[in-house]
Amino acid sequence: MVAVVLLGSGAVALAHVETSDGRSASNTFNGTGDKTLPAFRTNKPSMLYWEGTGAIFQIFGSGLGGGDVNSQAASGVTYVAPGRHSLHVYAIGSWAVRVVPGVLRPQKIPGDPGYVGYTGNGGLDVPPFRLPRSEEVLWACNGSTFQTVDTAASIGVQVNSSGHKGAVYADAGTHELVVTAVGNWAIAWRQ
Repeated sequence: MVAVVLLGSGAVALAHVETSDGRSASNTFNGTGDKTLPAFRTNKPSMLYWEGTGAIFQIFGSGLGGGDVNSQAASGVTYVAPGRHSLHVYAIGSWAVRVVPGVLRPQKIPGDPGYVGYTGNGGLDVPPFRLPRSEEVLWACNGSTFQTVDTAASIGVQVNSSGHKGAVYADAGTHELVVTAVGNWAIAWRQ
């Protein structure tokens, strides 16, 4: 059984972020309500940590470079691939976004010894991860919808369900998920 919990973002280091014209930019953006962020470039795989005070927080970008969020949580994290990014924040209330180099590695799943994975709330981009063998990937969601698209594998972690838990077979190798969900969710596999 996969436990559905939301991990906190924890402490983070500063990122090197450049504006689209090559100048150094701040790694932190903030505002209230809707805002288009200045275009920026990440030099290596990064994580975007966010916090919001309202009932909903969304980020949509152009293309498939990551950074997308659609959540009702107060904070979270999403993957951002290296490259140029143009993101738009839609939020109720005030918010802050930090871009941090490096990726969040799979975490141990509480209550499930031997399993690692990711947790979240709503929609987000999961950092690329590697399955050591072909196996079942377990998932759970406490909301009405859980969907994943695996953009990196032919037999990947593809789910489209209104159920609350399940398993899907995936090949060994690298996987990169775009999650669309309502509520808290978790995905897990054997270490």
